[in-house]
Amino acid sequence: RVTALQARVMVRPLLVQRVTLLSIVLVTWVRRRKAMLLQGVFRQLRVSALRDILAQDRELMTSKLTETRNQRHQLLDEARLVDESLADLGSARADQQRLAEVVGNMHRYHAGADAVRQGALNR
Repeated sequence: RVTALQARVMVRPLLVQRVTLLSIVLVTWVRRRKAMLLQGVFRQLRVSALRDILAQDRELMTSKLTETRNQRHQLLDEARLVDESLADLGSARADQQRLAEVVGNMHRYHAGADAVRQGALNR
């Protein structure tokens, strides 16, 4: 026959072994769960960081695009002014040529008139 004390002594190592095994399983499960949760948190942090970086890049590209558009408009305005100046210069050159023709005609007229007057005086 086995006494209660002997039964406890015999069962105790089995209980300790089971409790130890259960605690190992539980600790392992908790560690795995914790690792999975941390991976999820890190994944969310990575995604959040990437979103922030993309948003900053988008803002930078938008500001650069706006700046480029403004520069383009400014260059177009300057080109228009240059075109207008060239047109004015071309118009001024045409006016200058017409004026030179008029002056030349006046010189020829006066030279012809002087010749006629000299001819009349010489007769």
